[in-house]
Amino acid sequence: MNDYESKDYWAHIHGMADDIADRVRSQDGHLSDVMFEETDGTEWSIYTHRAGLAMTYTDNQDALMERFEDLSVFKSWGSLVSAAAASSIYEDVADYYNRNYTEHGEKKEK
Repeated sequence: MNDYESKDYWAHIHGMADDIADRVRSQDGHLSDVMFEETDGTEWSIYTHRAGLAMTYTDNQDALMERFEDLSVFKSWGSLVSAAAASSIYEDVADYYNRNYTEHGEKKEK
């Protein structure tokens, strides 16, 4: 595993969570809507190579399995790995957000 890419992935996850907190705090949308908007279409899910790497680095490899009972809806490797990465990225961002921010985007005290 390339340590630089792993650090890059996690920096991206943390940055998305920080952006979500800023938007929620400024009342730019409801948490669940903003979370989806920020995580949908990130380069870590739309590019097949990056999506494969995301699946290596994520803490939530099974997120797609929890959302879809039938994986046959994915007609290509690219669509499957992108959907898996998108689901995992959403969960990684949600995990980081929930550890560090309140529902209203305020930083939690450690």
